[in-house]
Amino acid sequence: MISTLHRSVRLYVLVAFILATFVPIGAVAQESLSLSVTPTLFEMSATKGQMWQSNIKVINTNTFPLTVYARPVNFAPRGESGQGKFVPILSDVTEGSTLAEWIQLDPETPYTIEPEQSLTIPFTIDVPEDAAPGGHFAAVLVGTKPPESSDRLEIRTSQIVTSLFFLRIEGDVVEDGRIRSFSVANRFATRPEAEFDLRFENRGNVHIQPQGQITIYNMWGKERGVIPINLQTHFGNVLPDSIRNFQFSWQGEFSVTDIGRYTAKVALAYGNDVRQFSDSEVTFWVVPLKPLLLTLLIVGLIVMFIVWAIRSYVRRMLALAGVAPGTYSRLATADRTRNVSRGDVNLSSYQTISSPIRTGFLDLRTQFHKVDGVVDVAHALSSFIKTYNRFFIAFTVLVTIAVGLFFYIKTVTVDSRSFEVAIENPSQVINLSSEEIILSEKIGESNTLSASTTQPFTITLVNTSGQSGVAAETAVRLASKGYAVQTLSTEAGRIDKRSVIVYDPALTDSALALSSVLGGALPSATTETTTESNPAIVIYLGRDQLSN
Repeated sequence: MISTLHRSVRLYVLVAFILATFVPIGAVAQESLSLSVTPTLFEMSATKGQMWQSNIKVINTNTFPLTVYARPVNFAPRGESGQGKFVPILSDVTEGSTLAEWIQLDPETPYTIEPEQSLTIPFTIDVPEDAAPGGHFAAVLVGTKPPESSDRLEIRTSQIVTSLFFLRIEGDVVEDGRIRSFSVANRFATRPEAEFDLRFENRGNVHIQPQGQITIYNMWGKERGVIPINLQTHFGNVLPDSIRNFQFSWQGEFSVTDIGRYTAKVALAYGNDVRQFSDSEVTFWVVPLKPLLLTLLIVGLIVMFIVWAIRSYVRRMLALAGVAPGTYSRLATADRTRNVSRGDVNLSSYQTISSPIRTGFLDLRTQFHKVDGVVDVAHALSSFIKTYNRFFIAFTVLVTIAVGLFFYIKTVTVDSRSFEVAIENPSQVINLSSEEIILSEKIGESNTLSASTTQPFTITLVNTSGQSGVAAETAVRLASKGYAVQTLSTEAGRIDKRSVIVYDPALTDSALALSSVLGGALPSATTETTTESNPAIVIYLGRDQLSN
């Protein structure tokens, strides 16, 4: 009877509370209300018997006052997508063992917030002496409370914001995680792009936040993309005894030479007490159909040409040995085992594979000894080329093939290319360019650059050098000179020799100063890239920046 009652109470209260995502959200409500809370996450450590005090700041951005209520509830994972659920306090079942019960906050106390003002709600966390070691999780729901007579619809449309609490109790703490699976959605793609699915399992008793990256390599082992995981973010916490699913997408710069087998390697680190690691990899193929068919056609033609060239060379050797066209095939057909005598083939003079080439040089030298004057030299050279036309055709084609192979190897072995990634989480999709990722790596965890905050214009850097990272390096260099860069991007497929600064005519002095900093970038005045309220300078970074 009591068990049935508990289940009924739990079901009723769960209907009254909204389901929350793993990432605390600032506001999810009807159009006429706007409410936010800060901080959205309390991540703390405590010992048994410790008391911890703080407050939650609630902001009313509306033009009318709001009355809100704060209620502590427990928090638990729901599914693998990073979402969570709020579990109401059932003291007679949990008997004071949950974090929500340790948060001293009266859910019946009203808090009135004036229009466009904020209010702090104080609370206390009193950890009991018998608290279990490991992770404990709760949330404080702050929202407008509907009347007791309200039906389900009114409860559903009320405004609620959340602040999560991740508490770690010292003691017998177990940090144990692993990559459960790492896969790619499509093993074969016609363009350099892929969608990755990463599942991380927490088998310990505290929450962990795996951090690391996915690195993508082409078949030559050259880097073609980097996807950061949980760097400078909190959305990727994995609760104990749960699996968290991460989803990413990558789109690389298209190049007909970068076809073939790709490898994506993921490396994650986790743990506060002892840093632990887990890694995995997956392979996929980038096979653009039209370029592949063209490549196969070219390879086939090259093979046919090599066969033709070898056969022509062999015929020339036989001719120099005294075998008339067709003689060798007749001899071989008549008796494949009969030895060829000196009377059939002249073997005494030409016995090496270089004989045709040596004979050609001797012939050329002989012809030049017989001529006198420029006209005769030109005539002799023309006659020589005509006589040995197959040799010159073969030589020209072989040189062309060698040059093509050189540029192919040079292209596929480029250390890095530009790319874009999308990181999906329950509340939003984060899109990053390769320049933004490289900049983040360069400036470290601070994620800020020391630059002017009073700059009267915006600066956008566009990498058109053909080499990844130029915009990021330039942003760091400009920051050292006091400039703030707002946007970094790459224009794939475009390669400029010189850098160009496109600016509003009103910013001529600033553009010339930037040109000096960037080693003489070409200034170009225009009004198309700016507005009166937002003057802008767009800098297209060419290959001249590689040496700066």
